[in-house]
Amino acid sequence: MDKIEQLLAEVRHIKFFLESAETGLDSEGLPSSRVGAASIGIESAFEGFPVLMKMLDECKKEIQGEKRKAPTLADVERISMERGERDRARSAAGKTVN
Repeated sequence: MDKIEQLLAEVRHIKFFLESAETGLDSEGLPSSRVGAASIGIESAFEGFPVLMKMLDECKKEIQGEKRKAPTLADVERISMERGERDRARSAAGKTVN
């Protein structure tokens, strides 16, 4: 998986959480329940933005011609492990994970 594919995967990951927030706000029920459901999605998406911005920066630098090493299997595994840790933490906190 190249850097652009990794960036796309992270964008989709964050998009999922924002769509969950939208669903929560569109749902029927008490305002507190709707906001609570949306809050989970928004907070989860927010947690992913630092990773997304770092990945975007790496893609921009690569495109601008800066010599950067290609991602290694270790890089991909590290990103996957970081995402897994975030997902496990969210699951432990009772938040939805895709």
